[in-house]
Amino acid sequence: MAATRAIPVLAACLLAGCFVPDHDEVGFGAGGDDDDAADDDDAVNDDDSAPTDDDDSAPADDDDAVDDDDSAPTDDDDDTAPTDDDDDSSPADDDDDTAPDPPILLEIDGLGAASPVLDEQGLTAALVDPRFASRRFADTLSLAGERLGTATGAELRHPTPSPSTPCLGGPSALPCVLFDATNGLLLQPGGTPMQRTITLPTALSAGAWTLALLSPAGVAEAQIFVLQGEAGLACWDLDEDRVCDPLTEDHDGDGICAPADCQVPPALTSVEARLDAIEGDYATNTSLVALAEATSAELRVDTTWTTPGDFAHVEDAVREAFQWRIHHDATLTIEVIGTHAMTGELALSHPDGARLQLVGGSLTAGTDVLDFAGTHGVLVNGEDLGLLDNLVIQGSNSADTTGISATDGAVVTLGADVAVDGFFIGISAGRQGVIWADNTEVSSGASSCFYAWETGLIQATGSTATDCEVCYRATGDAFLKAAGSVATDCSLRAYQALFNAEIDAFAASGTSAGTCASVLYGSTMRAASFSCTVDTPTDDGGGSAVYAEYGASIVVTGPSVFESELGAVMIARHNSTIHATGGVTLHGDGGWVARAETASTLRADDAILSGGYTGGMLVQNGAVGQFADVTDPNNVLSSVDASSVLLE
Repeated sequence: MAATRAIPVLAACLLAGCFVPDHDEVGFGAGGDDDDAADDDDAVNDDDSAPTDDDDSAPADDDDAVDDDDSAPTDDDDDTAPTDDDDDSSPADDDDDTAPDPPILLEIDGLGAASPVLDEQGLTAALVDPRFASRRFADTLSLAGERLGTATGAELRHPTPSPSTPCLGGPSALPCVLFDATNGLLLQPGGTPMQRTITLPTALSAGAWTLALLSPAGVAEAQIFVLQGEAGLACWDLDEDRVCDPLTEDHDGDGICAPADCQVPPALTSVEARLDAIEGDYATNTSLVALAEATSAELRVDTTWTTPGDFAHVEDAVREAFQWRIHHDATLTIEVIGTHAMTGELALSHPDGARLQLVGGSLTAGTDVLDFAGTHGVLVNGEDLGLLDNLVIQGSNSADTTGISATDGAVVTLGADVAVDGFFIGISAGRQGVIWADNTEVSSGASSCFYAWETGLIQATGSTATDCEVCYRATGDAFLKAAGSVATDCSLRAYQALFNAEIDAFAASGTSAGTCASVLYGSTMRAASFSCTVDTPTDDGGGSAVYAEYGASIVVTGPSVFESELGAVMIARHNSTIHATGGVTLHGDGGWVARAETASTLRADDAILSGGYTGGMLVQNGAVGQFADVTDPNNVLSSVDASSVLLE
């Protein structure tokens, strides 16, 4: 039992309908309520000999053989018997005196998960219109009713075939198992007259029970049914799939997930035991054995594990982290010192990853390294990673590898001292994954340094990308914020947006051997004070510094600088738009400075031209060009065909 965690189930039912008194109930409780164990329409019927029923021959009844107008001490009307009901001063009188009324129980529910409650054993099959509790319970019930503030204690009674502890304080004469304050049934202090809470005993068994709420004025009773819970989950089963995962759940690496894999973290000095009373595996249906785990499997205080130190290797520390939940007020920090040769990718999709940190422990940045040979680096899928900082994520320039990845809604936060080097893709976020990568350095990516794809988001403010084919790439409705970024030695593109993606490059700068800023297929790029240079143009963009095609849009404001050694500095094609205003410098060493083609619009008012360019703006095939107030030291001519418009 110590290695399982079960989901407890409660059906707190009256014998016909749960908790809300009804005259069709079989039983509710004898403590001041009309619909009690001796109720009108229950198994203890009217006109019988039960001493507390209405229409029988019991001496305390109204319409019995001891009639109303006599002097019998139990008569109801107009006599002086101490138990008379009306118009006397007897302390037992019902009317016009100060005797307190007993409490009334109206509703009982659990305080646990709002999961469906199933009566798999059929304990309530004989009840008329049974209603189940809306919430399960671990070890606590919530009571609702009237005058509950007068209650001083509680009891649980359970009739059994053989004599046991006698029931106390109630009408039952049957032997029963009794729980009270002496053995775990606790009426918690506080509450209100309408709401109280009780803690259940750890040894409570499944079946029908009578809950008695005791007060000086009387007893309120209700019947509850404790049902069998679902089979428990092993404490090593972190993802609750009932399958042993060797990487994250087999702590000792013996190939078997067992209780020994439920470990105490090395930095936890005091072990808090979680006593999930009423939680357990109901294998026999005869007893709910309390689940008293060796630990709570939850880190409740800020904890730091050092590797090497507490663990020999960072992979050992990460494996151990997956054995634990992290309380919402706590943080688990794995501190890495030195270089760790990784045996494979490091998957950090921890369910409490927002409170997990992986940081370098050395004072000098670049000293602590996770060295991945031929594999991906740090991968986070569907969860968060609270912080990765002061680390070098090193690859081996292997094909189709990614240094740091966030996918499927994962959120990864990188600190100010993170470097990624030697991966096919340096930093990648896709499928609503988010990476906060301000001031991060990425280099030597065969494909992309920063890559936001398919609704992913990367914020790379102040970052640096070096020696990648595409230094900053966004595609497929993704967003890449690269304000203040620097892209250098980008062999194809410094900044690229494809398929309705968006890039912000305010105060950014880049160099490329192909095209500096390339925006295609409905994508958008916004920039201000942006400088970009094409130093060795070789690609299909004609060596342009700024290139928009197929419904794309580029908006540049402020004193930006675009340079190209060959070909047009700016090109807009196929229904695209380029607006560059506010004193943009266009430096071209060959051909036209700007080209607007095929129903596109290119506006470069107040532009300052420089270099060895031989033409101003070429406007053709239904395009619109605006080239007003341009500073043109070479005094070249622009050109417009009959289908286009040029405003100068």
